[in-house]
Amino acid sequence: MGGLGKTTLAKKVSNDTDVQHDFSCRAWVYVSQEYNIRELLLGIANCVTTLTDEQKRKNENELGEEVKKCLQGKRYLIVLDDVWFTDVWQSLSQYLPEELNKSRVLITTRNQGIALYAHSDCHELQTLGEKESWELFLNKVGSAAVLTWPGLEEFKKEIVAKCKGLPLTIVVLGGLLSLKDLTRDSWLKVLKSMDWHLSQGPDSCLGILALSYNDLPSYLKPCFLYCGVFPEDSEIKASKLIRLWVAEGFVQKRGKETLEDIAEDYLYELIQRSMIQVADTRADGRVKSCRIHDLLRDLAISEAKEEKLFEVDENIDVDVPPTSVRRLSIYQNISPHLQNSNLRSLILNKSIDEGDELKEGSFRSIAQLTGLQKLKLVTDNFIESEGLPTSNAEVESTIILFPGLECLYKLHLAGTIRKLPMETTLYPPNLKQLRLFETKMEEDPMPILGRLPNLRILILVYDSYLGKGMNCPHGGFLRLEFLQMQLLENLEDLSVEEGAMPNLKTLKIEYCDKMRKFPHGLLQLKKLQRLNLYLVSQKLVSEVLETQGEDWNRIHRIITSQVPRCSLL
Repeated sequence: MGGLGKTTLAKKVSNDTDVQHDFSCRAWVYVSQEYNIRELLLGIANCVTTLTDEQKRKNENELGEEVKKCLQGKRYLIVLDDVWFTDVWQSLSQYLPEELNKSRVLITTRNQGIALYAHSDCHELQTLGEKESWELFLNKVGSAAVLTWPGLEEFKKEIVAKCKGLPLTIVVLGGLLSLKDLTRDSWLKVLKSMDWHLSQGPDSCLGILALSYNDLPSYLKPCFLYCGVFPEDSEIKASKLIRLWVAEGFVQKRGKETLEDIAEDYLYELIQRSMIQVADTRADGRVKSCRIHDLLRDLAISEAKEEKLFEVDENIDVDVPPTSVRRLSIYQNISPHLQNSNLRSLILNKSIDEGDELKEGSFRSIAQLTGLQKLKLVTDNFIESEGLPTSNAEVESTIILFPGLECLYKLHLAGTIRKLPMETTLYPPNLKQLRLFETKMEEDPMPILGRLPNLRILILVYDSYLGKGMNCPHGGFLRLEFLQMQLLENLEDLSVEEGAMPNLKTLKIEYCDKMRKFPHGLLQLKKLQRLNLYLVSQKLVSEVLETQGEDWNRIHRIITSQVPRCSLL
């Protein structure tokens, strides 16, 4: 069952000094019920070697061969945590070399049949005895005040009996009681609340988790529930979680403290209560990443559905998905039947539908989300859709840009596109913000994007464009206020024709090493207030600093830096 400590024990084994000394290659991957073999192979590869961008884009079999080649001849330890299906071992084992060098694969699972299928020795965990249960409880309660409290011994037998030897419930209850007043009435109130949960069925000891949720102060409840939107067993960056809590409005203002600092306190309080687990720490001891136990995640998803905070579904394949929920988290397939005029924000990551391409059926589904305002699509490739113009037979892919989504104002695309559609009628008519990442466009996108009537923010990042020159044509980008170009490593020239970008206020050019000349036509931009040149060539920076004149004095803030890139990596 869940909560016995399988993952904890596996971590103690893999982190043991002797084990680390004996195995030159070590990898840990979380499998869970929503596994993807290619992602698991990528996780193993990232632990044992450094992959190039090209290697990361390989298909499952090619990536598996890369892993096999890397492990060949080495003594390795691979930990597959939380395996639910025999298919996982069947698929991965062909890429794990069987050599007489004492390499090992360590599997944690709730299913003994999986261990037998893998022809492995099985260590079956048992619940804790009375002595071990009490020791674990005292270790979690921890504080000197509790440990020296004369009334503590009175509750020993009752606490041990109610937790039934399950480590997860012991530490969660310990975290809860550690925050209570050291009075008999205060502790009795908690234990009496447990009685109701324990009367609800054969797995009722897990109701202690629900008790701990109910005991959370109101400001922590939505923060805990929100952790359920992340996939099972995923490692959550603390900084990302904090930003999301702040963005969602879960963090309450407290004096002069920043919302981020307050949110970090929330995180540590949930950790103290054992509702969230620390996955990794920074050099200064602060939490770098965290995760939520799958039983607590199940609780979060259930409670969030009741509260109409969000719903989670592995596959949406119904004609009428939920309409009363504010947030919907989907981990696998998007059915062509998906229809919802209430969804406002949608994030789709790669490996959607089959393979690593975003399929046309998904495009049609998204096009039905007529109330959608923000859309982020991340995939290896956007496949060509029917009916789109393309003059070059060699173009690998293009993308339909949802012309019917009149509410869509923010769009983020990550993945190979190569060529943008020429017709502006194929774009969302009210698009205000566009971010392109690693789209690898081969033709200058500026003449096309410049004709989008409402575009105010344009961000081109990391090989979104592979060409050497960019030209912003006359009459283009009439409403653009912010332009950022970052890591366009082939870009040499940027020109702005007269009458282009009349409202541009901020221009950022970053990590564009090959730019040598000052952007032609830049000084005619009468509303430009801020220019950032970060990690560009010394020649370009020198030219900017030497430029004089009345037009140049209009720019309120100029930031330049030519620090070597390696010093920042």
